[in-house]
Amino acid sequence: MELNIETPFDTLNDVVVEALGSKGIDIINCLVLKELGFWYHKFVLSQADQFHLIVPYYQKEFNKPLLEYLFNLDLLLKLIVPRNGQRLEEYALFDIMSYRLADKYNKRNKEFKLRFLNATKTSLSFEKDVNVASDRFLPMFPIDQIDSYKDEIFDAFFLFSTMAKRNLISHKVSIDFSKNLTLLITESSNLETPKLLFKHLQTSEFRGDDNKRDEILDSFESLDIKNNINYKYPYHVNIGSTVIKEFNNRAKQFNIELQHRLCYSEILDNELVLTPNELNLKPKTDLCDFLAQFVTIKTSVTNDFNLVFKEFKNNWKQGNFNAFISPFPIRWFMMIHSGEPVLFWKTLFINDYPNLSGNLLREALSLIEIIYEINWLDNYLPTDSSVFLLIPRLNISMEIITSFKNHLAGRYEKIGFIDDDLTRIPDQSNIWIIDPFNILFFSNSLSKLSTFKVKVLIPDFINFGHNPYIRYHIAKYQYAALIEGARKWADPNYSKNLEAWNVLKNKLLDQIKIDIQEYYSRFVVNDEPFKLDTNGEEISVDKLELSDSELIQYASKKEERFVKKALVKELLITKDDGSEIALNHTEPILLDENGCIIRTVAAMLYVNSRFIPVKEIVKNINVGLIADRMTSISPKAKSWRNEMFLIKEREPNLFSTLSTQGLSVTAGTFNNDYISQNIEQDGFQLPRSKMDWKIVCEKIGISDMLPTWMAHKSRSDINALKKAYSDIINFLILKDSFGMNVTDSILKHVSNILSTLPDAELDEQEIEINTRLVIAEISRRIKLSQVKNIKDQI
Repeated sequence: MELNIETPFDTLNDVVVEALGSKGIDIINCLVLKELGFWYHKFVLSQADQFHLIVPYYQKEFNKPLLEYLFNLDLLLKLIVPRNGQRLEEYALFDIMSYRLADKYNKRNKEFKLRFLNATKTSLSFEKDVNVASDRFLPMFPIDQIDSYKDEIFDAFFLFSTMAKRNLISHKVSIDFSKNLTLLITESSNLETPKLLFKHLQTSEFRGDDNKRDEILDSFESLDIKNNINYKYPYHVNIGSTVIKEFNNRAKQFNIELQHRLCYSEILDNELVLTPNELNLKPKTDLCDFLAQFVTIKTSVTNDFNLVFKEFKNNWKQGNFNAFISPFPIRWFMMIHSGEPVLFWKTLFINDYPNLSGNLLREALSLIEIIYEINWLDNYLPTDSSVFLLIPRLNISMEIITSFKNHLAGRYEKIGFIDDDLTRIPDQSNIWIIDPFNILFFSNSLSKLSTFKVKVLIPDFINFGHNPYIRYHIAKYQYAALIEGARKWADPNYSKNLEAWNVLKNKLLDQIKIDIQEYYSRFVVNDEPFKLDTNGEEISVDKLELSDSELIQYASKKEERFVKKALVKELLITKDDGSEIALNHTEPILLDENGCIIRTVAAMLYVNSRFIPVKEIVKNINVGLIADRMTSISPKAKSWRNEMFLIKEREPNLFSTLSTQGLSVTAGTFNNDYISQNIEQDGFQLPRSKMDWKIVCEKIGISDMLPTWMAHKSRSDINALKKAYSDIINFLILKDSFGMNVTDSILKHVSNILSTLPDAELDEQEIEINTRLVIAEISRRIKLSQVKNIKDQI
């Protein structure tokens, strides 16, 4: 399609935004819409066949204005194309005034076409004495199409009237509903009204039904589709390569993927990753100023640590461990303190890492002894009661988190998790962060962190032993989004960004080289000079940092690549019980991906992954047993008040600490209702507020927060809750749809079931969160098998 490229994009954007406003669309964040529109406009003008835009911004309320914006921008781009003359006798006007005044019956059954009568040099005449100047914008339609597309034409008239008012086009335009179409492909339904020159393909209509998919795709074969917009947003990414491939050779492919934050694993040639700064969401932050806040704390470390840790890292790589079940214990090591005996840490490590044995386990226990002797938290970490201390979450062990927080209690204003909402902390506060390797957090929090006085603290033996290049990798993650993928041909700022990155990269690597040499100059390393890798150790984003929706997106891209490689092969899988199972690469499975249960295909399996074929769930699931498990309350949850009593014995200021985290009760209520030595005598009860219960669970380390809350709320009729769970499970079986990545329609149905329960007075957002958590809990209670060995076979 050849466009009139002389029309500036700013003008096109203003026309679309004004049209949406006149239509009554509640526009959320015009600057984000403009940025996305800019790239769509640039892609349509380009010679590229495919373009994938990854956007670190998502709100549920943003779906409608974004799609409306894209519909109108796409239509506007088609309308400003210069056209050859048409036979006016074959076209007519749409009688918009009569249509607006008509009732529903007449709108459906009456004709609203105004046929062309004659023309002069200055005007065009139509039926009903309608005369229009020939040098103004005039949308015309084939006579035989108008009555079939009345809703679409009326919907587009908000854009037409704005174009006419601004005199954007000063000629007539013929619009044929059978030509130059754009196809929108979504996983779930997003359209409320038909759109002019737009078709919608909703893939959830044939999820798991290949015959229906082929039937629906066949119905699109005769359509003249020129552009294809594939729209993905969190939890809704499995459109499927088979569907998109259907339109690859007949339409330009524009993929737009919304995320909660900046997050990518690799950037492909046709991908462009936007950054938060480009979306104008927050003031720009000087990356160099932020990286200067990384502080390496000098300790009394000896070379024994360096030697043992290096060997431990090398041996760990050979272990091929599941990163979620057995993550590399760098954060674990940082939390060792002297408040517990060294035997406590050794025993806890063995419990948290049951897969370790032999030399690897002996090396880990030796490191624990060395770190315990260094005692960096007590001997070297400063104390400041005005500081908000942020620490990492460890999915593997709540016990170490609890012990760590208890040991540091009273030394700081508040101890919170690094992924807590920073907006709860007052601006200009002092924040110290003990999670230096969390690339995603720093990449997405730069602007907010600039409003605080920040220090990122790293003990020297952790920094130089694990990865002294972390500042370089944080900067690289930011700049990669500005210089890789489609940036090379699409971004006018590419050269400037590439030059800035080269300057910053050299500056960082030079400084890191000096720091490493200074650190190792304290030790004798086999009487040889230290060999330095000036490029830095390659590091990728830790999957432990990914949210559920990001794990789904990550799996979706990986799934697409795997399935492309081998569609005809089978996998021969040896499970942990010794049995074997053969699965086609495309066989639907549930996969435990870093603790998030997602629906994917067998091609995604790897050694140590945990899975179950979906067909086995449908065939063998015990609905009643899972419903019973969902309504049972764990011993730790039952004794929560006694756990709080024990913590208060160690932390006299426990109430003040929890209050800073948002606890809503008074000190009297806390002491009466949250603390108890004799649980059996007092009976089981929970806080009145769910947020208070969440705070308690995080403090104690209770994982079944939501099921316990729902069971307690439904205690007067626990059978009703069991029935709700059973209904949900049976519905998921019927729809063949377990896992976190469910469709909108399934989410809505499950939400309706939960809305009948006592805790149903929640807002829409919290209901959706609860619904996803319930589906995730049900999926987690399905027995999964672990892959011990896996082979491809033809």
